[in-house]
Amino acid sequence: VVWGAVRVLDVFAGSGSLGFEALSRGARFADFIEKDHRAAECLRKNAANLGLADRCAIHEEDALRVTARRPAEPCQLICIDPPYGADLFKPALKNIMRQGWLADDGFLVAEVEKGLPLRADAQYDLRAMPVTLGRARFCRKHGKHRGCQAQGNSRGGEALSGVSFRSG
Repeated sequence: VVWGAVRVLDVFAGSGSLGFEALSRGARFADFIEKDHRAAECLRKNAANLGLADRCAIHEEDALRVTARRPAEPCQLICIDPPYGADLFKPALKNIMRQGWLADDGFLVAEVEKGLPLRADAQYDLRAMPVTLGRARFCRKHGKHRGCQAQGNSRGGEALSGVSFRSG
């Protein structure tokens, strides 16, 4: 990752730890989406205290509303950690893919509840995106860890607890 070229989107940001970590590594800009007023205020204070206020934007509104709009520019890294059991991952992912939030060479990393079925969908074709489970790179098509260059990977109904997708 060439951090100086990376724009980050932290969806359902909470404390903002994922976005702030990327900024600390040199990402050029981060957008944080958090609708809870207290959490958004904490994000603002942390950004100021860390000297990062000029390299981030805090969107204090509903994540589905924000992601339903076109971004200022696509992001090379999107982190999404929706509240468990709220059924927000799929609609957020659909918005992100429809509206062009994810750059062609970008990564989307999600923390989702165990048992959430991920199925290929015409709106966002996950089959063309390599998947990472937890910290180990894994291609479900070939059952190989690390180094598998295959593109097919998303069979309907599989449940994951942590997943990342790479576009391009």
